[in-house]
Amino acid sequence: MNYLVLVSLCVVGCGRVNQSEGPDAAQPQIDAPLVDAPPRPRRTAISADAIAPFTAPNAMFARVPFASVAYDDEHEFALDTARFTATRRGHYQVCASLMGEQNVTFELDLFVNGLREKAFAFGTFVASGCRTVRLSPQDFVEVWIHQASGTPRLFGNNPFEDWLTIQEEPAQVSLIGRPAFSAPSSVFTKVPYSIREYDDRNEFDPATNQFTAAQSGDYQVCASLSVGAGLSFELDLFKNNVRERALAFGTGAATGCRVIRLGRGDQVTVQMLQVPMTTATIQADAPWDWLTVRQVVADTSIGNTTSFSIPTSQFVTVPYASELYDDHDNFDPATHRYTVEASSDYEICTSLFVPNSTDPVELNLVRSGVRDKATSLRAVASDGCRITRAHIGDTIEIQAYSLSATITSVDSNISWNWLTVRAIPGSAQGIGRAQSVEERVLERTKRSRAGW
Repeated sequence: MNYLVLVSLCVVGCGRVNQSEGPDAAQPQIDAPLVDAPPRPRRTAISADAIAPFTAPNAMFARVPFASVAYDDEHEFALDTARFTATRRGHYQVCASLMGEQNVTFELDLFVNGLREKAFAFGTFVASGCRTVRLSPQDFVEVWIHQASGTPRLFGNNPFEDWLTIQEEPAQVSLIGRPAFSAPSSVFTKVPYSIREYDDRNEFDPATNQFTAAQSGDYQVCASLSVGAGLSFELDLFKNNVRERALAFGTGAATGCRVIRLGRGDQVTVQMLQVPMTTATIQADAPWDWLTVRQVVADTSIGNTTSFSIPTSQFVTVPYASELYDDHDNFDPATHRYTVEASSDYEICTSLFVPNSTDPVELNLVRSGVRDKATSLRAVASDGCRITRAHIGDTIEIQAYSLSATITSVDSNISWNWLTVRAIPGSAQGIGRAQSVEERVLERTKRSRAGW
């Protein structure tokens, strides 16, 4: 088993806050499943590509003023308030990234109707992450920052690190809490997510803390965990009690998303690993402890890279090369590029393990040779997701950039070095139509894929 060797990172101020007001204090309840309206020509799709410079006060929440909207298909984002207002009931995936000063640690949180909902990103220098929320018509969402460095901090606009996307996509499972638990050193320990917000197909068992797929298909699992200031750890997905891939890495808190292909009846758990302490007691932290699962269709999943080096002050293509599946032959292992076959919005999730460098490594989404946005910037293990609007024939690749003053060596790592790509159904009206989950599941059934 290829265990991650964790390193101790210096974290300046955790900034994680427990609140007894707002959604965190509400009694959990299981909503009735969403009933979809008749097919719509498109779903919500928003991309904001900049912020207005602002000062974040010390130890207080401040709204992030995202600006410069690249697209807003349903006209639901207001630039003057940096606020998204839902026009219909549904699930909305919010992904965001923000860069601060290099030595400042901070978190990003979702606020719904003015109240803190959950934290979804945590980092030093850059924080990025995703979280799905269920909204009613006229519910509004904002992204807020919290930093506790001791003084107010200026956040200036960065054209590659500061961005926001919101995409309407169905989700069927949301867990919003857990009890305290003990995590021995160097042993994978199941995270006991147990408080259901909703579970539309009754696929999550709170007694065993595991998800069981009701249907064969691809599932996106997003998880978040707070462990306490100073403790470095990783989150991993386990499929049928066997480690599949690493999901996220962090010190104090971590969030991450990964798409995994399952057969009917396959079981998934999220487990953590920590090395520095003999045994760590992980206290419950309501704003940070959550899990969501949704069924999706992912065209491509790459499970490793070849070994490579990142020269100083240079961008280099990450050599993803080991295909787990590539349903439409869109990925070329020789060039490490994905070629778009239908105009749509695409979600790209990446992960890369760089244990020999204490300097952060930035992963960048590059579309048709032009740098789009960064998906993540972290030390040790860099992982993140980004949605981009692409056209037929566009190429997509991931490039890495190291902040180290020396050449950074990256080894092949089957647990940490991975890439997934998926088209988002119903998005990008006017530039083409992506198939729905139902259509593509039917297509796969007709092809009678082995193991399905």
